[in-house]
Amino acid sequence: MKRKLRNSKSKPILLSICSGKGGVGKSVIASNLAAVLSKNYKTLLWDGDIYFPNQHLMLGLEPPVRFYDVYSNGIPVERAIYEVRKNFYLLADAPATGKFDLLKTVDMQSIYDEIKNSMKFDYIIMDTAAGGTYEVLQSAIISDWVLIVITDEPTSLLDAYALVKLFLPFVNTEKIKLVVNNVIDVDDALDVSHKLNLATDKFLDMHLDYIGYIPYSRLVRLSIIQQRLLVEFSPNEEVSVAINNLAERIVCEFENKDVNQAVNK
Repeated sequence: MKRKLRNSKSKPILLSICSGKGGVGKSVIASNLAAVLSKNYKTLLWDGDIYFPNQHLMLGLEPPVRFYDVYSNGIPVERAIYEVRKNFYLLADAPATGKFDLLKTVDMQSIYDEIKNSMKFDYIIMDTAAGGTYEVLQSAIISDWVLIVITDEPTSLLDAYALVKLFLPFVNTEKIKLVVNNVIDVDDALDVSHKLNLATDKFLDMHLDYIGYIPYSRLVRLSIIQQRLLVEFSPNEEVSVAINNLAERIVCEFENKDVNQAVNK
């Protein structure tokens, strides 16, 4: 996936990684996808889960200034953006500390605008909270693509359907894409996406585009424990190749390239 950097004066591509329920691998996909994109593009990994953030844990980092300081204390967002390495940046949050945190809401649009004006990113990958919070809905509205991560579990499919139904009045349905996680192969992934589309076709009169799958791997758990990105310490593993294919699919779409080969990987 060798490309020149996008024009730094252009609008960044914002991708929100969402799920109807927790535990489907959303955060793992977000962090590894951001790492792959950062090889050729200036990329920000934005932890948009204001209650249970974990991207700093995924990367084994403790940035001194957090997203919390931006929306609670008025700190400029540029101060909270932490450089992981060249082209790879992190906007981490701090976990909720008490009952009053449950009352907070965040204006994601204004913070996104501030990011666009302060630092010129090519791609922004936002890891959202599971479910349909106010912040998740805002993130979906402002995103170029909304990637909904699903697995072959009834609760994952049911909750994904509920999330899509929530988005429907506010989000352009063409922006909503499916990523199937923890499956055996592409046939398995297509079967899982078909199950969800049976419901959306019938009851919501819409069909969700499938854009890729991530196979099951025991190394995913190891990467979390070791706080190391899977695509970096085991780049030839099947799951790492799949994440690279997903990144290629995204780049092909937004760089106006031929997407046929990428989407069928």
